[in-house]
Amino acid sequence: MSPRGLYAYASLDAAGEAEAAARRMEARAGLPATAAMFEALVLPLLRPGLKVVEVGCGSGGLARRMVAAHEGIEVWATDKSEGMLAFARRAAADVPARLRFSQWEAGTPWPAELPARVDLVVSAVTTPYLSEPALRRLLAELRERTCLEGHVLFLEQDLASATVAHPDHNLAERISSEHVRLKQPWQGHGLRRYVREAGFSLLPRTSFLWTDDTFSPYLRDLMTRYADDAVTDGLPSAEAARFIAGLEALAVEGECYYGMVYHRVLARVLA
Repeated sequence: MSPRGLYAYASLDAAGEAEAAARRMEARAGLPATAAMFEALVLPLLRPGLKVVEVGCGSGGLARRMVAAHEGIEVWATDKSEGMLAFARRAAADVPARLRFSQWEAGTPWPAELPARVDLVVSAVTTPYLSEPALRRLLAELRERTCLEGHVLFLEQDLASATVAHPDHNLAERISSEHVRLKQPWQGHGLRRYVREAGFSLLPRTSFLWTDDTFSPYLRDLMTRYADDAVTDGLPSAEAARFIAGLEALAVEGECYYGMVYHRVLARVLA
């Protein structure tokens, strides 16, 4: 069972949720906060001629941004979900051939179709869905495949920072609180220890506050799933409806707010 509000990201194809999850990811990718986060945390690492592998590309929004950043950047975007990759390929139909997609489950051997060595590896919110052995295998593989002076970049959510505005704070806490998802020691900044133990040299911490103040299609989908899952857990349907109505009312007033901090866990490969 997925945590409240989420799709079954660890098994999207089996759950039949790949298309819906990809649409939500794509909606999020199109928001101004996502573009701003890219410019703050990813763009400074990009330069012409880089070979980049993305681990867990989802709908492909980040991969498309990286390819567009500079002429000559080559990106191999990977995901374990066939459904996600199908969506990502459609969304990238007009993108230069410097973007390629490949099916790969993180923690399994490096696919032959990827370059033997890369300059940069990027992963956004993929590691929480890995087991500890799979995470350690992935990091060991990335240590071998990243060029000297190359980088690995993980964008990780700080779930404890998630905040949603609502007229009834207690109701919002009952439905949308995400602190119960803090189960893995490698989530958020906790990933740094695992990266260091894999032989990387860690760089200073950098964080970004991602916000949505419009009750966008992304946020509506997220909060509706929160409410639906809460009803499954026993919340009265009338309370779930009141929760969504409260968010809609705030949006009309211009007071809608959802925010979460993302941490950039960045490391370099040294000799």
